[in-house]
Amino acid sequence: YLVAKGVQPHNVRQLGAWLIVPLFDAYGLLWNVQRIMPDGVKRFRPGRAGGLFSPIGDLTDPARLLICEGWATGATLHEETAHPVLCAMNAGNLLPVATAARTAWSGAELVICADHDRHTAGNPGVTAATAAAKATGARLIVPEFPTGAEGTDFNDLAALRRGERAA
Repeated sequence: YLVAKGVQPHNVRQLGAWLIVPLFDAYGLLWNVQRIMPDGVKRFRPGRAGGLFSPIGDLTDPARLLICEGWATGATLHEETAHPVLCAMNAGNLLPVATAARTAWSGAELVICADHDRHTAGNPGVTAATAAAKATGARLIVPEFPTGAEGTDFNDLAALRRGERAA
């Protein structure tokens, strides 16, 4: 999975063939994990998931804090910008994570990094990211793809730039 996504492991662990992505709250308490199977299938452990995130980077008094959906997207954003990232794990969790971040890191500029689900009805990634940005006073950025290019997120865009995915 890490090789396919072109990212470093950061805070994930490996358990057999699975990657284990830890999910924390804004107080730094571990509540859950997401398991990523070798085929890319993702599963949460039973229990709390809403408002939790997988952090990448140093969260000690950040000036800017990026919030995105998926873990590989967050790893890409961190590797390309050096800013800390909160990976919400899905579009429906962007608002709870942004709200928690606004409270926990009140001095940070929040930037919601949308998935651009332009081939899905209603573009749920941009819709959820826009709502989260408006509700928390965050900035919003959306990846723009060349005409005919596949992909939805900043990891896909980085792969296109590296020449790993054909248009």
